[in-house]
Amino acid sequence: MQKIRQSRTNETLVGMTSVRWLADLCGLPSADDFPSLASALLDDARIAGAVTAYLGWWIRHPDPLSRFERTTRQLPKMPDAALVAALLKMGYDGLLYQQEGEIVGHVFFQRHGADLCAFSSSIGERYRGGKRWAIFSIDFVAFASQIPDVTRARVGGGNHPITRGLVALLKPHVSGLGWRVSRDGWVYFSARNKAGLPRA
Repeated sequence: MQKIRQSRTNETLVGMTSVRWLADLCGLPSADDFPSLASALLDDARIAGAVTAYLGWWIRHPDPLSRFERTTRQLPKMPDAALVAALLKMGYDGLLYQQEGEIVGHVFFQRHGADLCAFSSSIGERYRGGKRWAIFSIDFVAFASQIPDVTRARVGGGNHPITRGLVALLKPHVSGLGWRVSRDGWVYFSARNKAGLPRA
């Protein structure tokens, strides 16, 4: 894992409200690692190198036979910084989590028009256990819900255990939010309720 300087909490998602409200609503335990948008961290000269190295490692180690692996296979050989820049232009980004100056996990996603699709998540070995997987996944959904022109988001797909867990956590709360969730992991946001989401 790469060491980076801890971002201040109020800088984690520049221009966005807090994303932890949804995890709280779902009854998940508190956690003191908050997400930072990878593209925003790359603009901070103090930590951009460590963030680029982290992203570069994951880009070069995709899940075999995944759509992401097929996409990156088509790209020419290039340094990490150029590779990261190329993928940002293709709508890829991610939420990075830090603990004591270390990147301890992520949720990577790609924008497809009005859809935000998570395709990779990981938690460092020392930080596994508990409910971090659920908190990170729910943070991603909260993040997606706050982007004005995103109408749906997906974490996982099909019969994956993370997808089933996410659906089970969200199901008791989606009607109150004016959302709906499908069994295969799509979360549909109601345009009329997006402006009324909880604020930090």
